[in-house]
Amino acid sequence: MRRVTWMTLGIAVGASGTVWVRRRVDEASRKMQPAQLAAAAATVATARARIAGERLRAAVLATPQQRRRREGTYRPHLIQGEGSYQRSPGRTPAR
Repeated sequence: MRRVTWMTLGIAVGASGTVWVRRRVDEASRKMQPAQLAAAAATVATARARIAGERLRAAVLATPQQRRRREGTYRPHLIQGEGSYQRSPGRTPAR
């Protein structure tokens, strides 16, 4: 009687495993159809373009603020003549 029970259990597990695998394969094949791949690619491309646009916008807006901050640190040194940007009297820039 135990052999029949284990045999029946094995058949049931094997059949249910086969059905489960079949469903997974069907689902994967539906996802791999050209229309689905194109939609997935478009979604990824749109998301990456949006992120790139946000980063570019942030960089463009941050640049003037950073320039003003740097100039604020340079100007006092240049006005006092401490900077290396001060030209010697009578010298012309090299060409």
